[in-house]
Amino acid sequence: MDDKHLKQTLYLHGVPVIESDIPFIHEIVKTYHQAQTTLQFDLEEREEPPITIVDPEVITHD
Repeated sequence: MDDKHLKQTLYLHGVPVIESDIPFIHEIVKTYHQAQTTLQFDLEEREEPPITIVDPEVITHD
């Protein structure tokens, strides 16, 4: 996201634009997208059922 797009988006949401804050907002947006990507990857990984390991001493034979 370039500066122009970021400023337009903030303006459309009624957020005042302070030029010195733009680099910090870029970092926040970048961090948000990285977290979202990681979360999506985590959810995809959880589609497989987990493997359960059982202690042999816990199993009783009838």
